[in-house]
Amino acid sequence: MTNSIGYANPAGASLSTYSLEKLGNTPHERRQATEVVQSWLPAHEARDVLETLGLLPPRPGRE
Repeated sequence: MTNSIGYANPAGASLSTYSLEKLGNTPHERRQATEVVQSWLPAHEARDVLETLGLLPPRPGRE
């Protein structure tokens, strides 16, 4: 099947609806994810990844 813009998706899943769903996670899961990212990457790269994942608020001027 294809979505509204013509791209084929597995099992007819609409990726646009997935992007509208709220991410449900607990503070414990957020803390664990933050610890994993920080243990794998240098501090400046970890900060960028955590911002992208929504685990940290964006820095001023990067909204």
